Amino acid sequence: MLLGVYFHLAINYVGEPPGGHPFFGLFMFLCHYFRMHAFFLVSGFFGALLVNRRGAKEMIKNRVNRVLYPLLVISYPIWLLLVFSGDFSLNRQQGNNIINSIISGLWVFVETPTNLIPETTMHLWFLNLLFGMSLLGYFFSKYSFISVDIFKNFVKNIFEKPWLGTFSFCFFYGLLLAILDIQEAQGEEGVGWASWVWFTKLSAIKTFVAFGFFYLVGWQMYYYREQLNSLSVKKYLKIFVVFFLLIFPGFTTLLFKIGGYSQYEIFNEFWSQEKREVTFNVDMSPFDFTQFADSSKFKGVYLNGSFNSWCGECDNKMDDLDGDNIFSKTILLNPGSHNFVFSVNGWDGAHKGDQRGIGEKWVSPGDKGFECDKDPNSDNDNSYEIRLINEDLILEPICWKECTDCDGNYISKIDVNRPWPPLQRIVIEKGFIFAMNFLVPSAVILIMTLFIRFCSQPSKRLRYISDSSYWVYVIHLPLVFFIPAFFHQSEMNLLIKYIINSAIVTAACYLSYHYLVRKTFIGKFLNGRKFD
Repeated sequence: MLLGVYFHLAINYVGEPPGGHPFFGLFMFLCHYFRMHAFFLVSGFFGALLVNRRGAKEMIKNRVNRVLYPLLVISYPIWLLLVFSGDFSLNRQQGNNIINSIISGLWVFVETPTNLIPETTMHLWFLNLLFGMSLLGYFFSKYSFISVDIFKNFVKNIFEKPWLGTFSFCFFYGLLLAILDIQEAQGEEGVGWASWVWFTKLSAIKTFVAFGFFYLVGWQMYYYREQLNSLSVKKYLKIFVVFFLLIFPGFTTLLFKIGGYSQYEIFNEFWSQEKREVTFNVDMSPFDFTQFADSSKFKGVYLNGSFNSWCGECDNKMDDLDGDNIFSKTILLNPGSHNFVFSVNGWDGAHKGDQRGIGEKWVSPGDKGFECDKDPNSDNDNSYEIRLINEDLILEPICWKECTDCDGNYISKIDVNRPWPPLQRIVIEKGFIFAMNFLVPSAVILIMTLFIRFCSQPSKRLRYISDSSYWVYVIHLPLVFFIPAFFHQSEMNLLIKYIINSAIVTAACYLSYHYLVRKTFIGKFLNGRKFD
């Protein structure tokens, strides 16, 4: 949970110089590779502990009090703070001074809708999924006809036959994700896992199943808890290294097999590949420009995407040089997949703090489920996507608010309705998913072993950090957008900037915990007790 603070802080510096650096993308990738998997494994372990010590009824009661209620109660105030910090950050990115940016952000508390539940669960999505897993654990424990004993021998081998057990763990997890057809547990399309009703979205159900696999393994690990202290760092490090050497040749072969680019953008940044020119075109004929009676209120049409951190008006204005209402912008991109939208006046027509502004009138495509999107299970229907190979690309003009041109002709290079690939591509993509995720369980076990080896002795300092982690994770996200915004217009070295911001955010999180939470009703609400 604490690693999430620095993971989210790195978002501000992802990209390429001068505004970003590939190092931060790599750091995020490495964190993302094991972080939430380890969380759900540990959650499963303690779910089993609660059932065995207090019974299934008390376990679910505990999960309601410690997981469900905090999610429902805290989400709204955190959302307000997040919208405020997002608006402040956006204003700073656009060159506004600190005072005016703060004033603009404060309007959020006046203009924000009165509904008491945000549109998504934001960074608290894991609580929603965890409660779902707890419900399953309750039924598995309460009703004998539902059993997960099949996992016991599977987990037993991790301790008693480390090579075979770890290999089985890795193999079945890689196979599971290949079957689910997702490149990573947290899904690839949209943010379905952050929905309040995630169980109605196919991509979110896949995420639940992927993380639920670790939850079940962690649950069964409880029954072998006496063997945890016997785990050998040396042995599991050797297993990880050997498995890495075994999988890496196949992984790198598949990595650039599909058109010569990786499906993971971070690898395209590090592999020495030539960037390609991509020309984006949008036909603004359907847009009503008469609403800008005062021409000074029209700032322009902008290109925003994953390649520029959806940054609003920062050096991505499109041009209509011949006055035909077709606006163009040419940029250099690494080969790979890129999502993008077109927007009028940056993000002026978007929800404040929601940098992608999905669903608003001045963002294209914007509206979820726009006309050409025929996939009812897709969560990725609110942005365009291209897959860039090793060649320059000129996109045909995309009609405003559509995924066709303005004559209704489908634009094949926009990957909204992705055609079913040929058999060879399916095999390669499945192989890539398997190879990419094969090492995740081994990494989780190795890190768990390291912490058991070096952090098992009683420590007031570690106990304090553990007690604070819930609150620190809850409050950190508004801070990781608010604090760095003060440095947006600074020419300071990015690494130094990141270190300074990390120190300030960490101090703010722990000071707020110590003085506002630890000895108060908030601390009792989150952790079940107040601390002296």
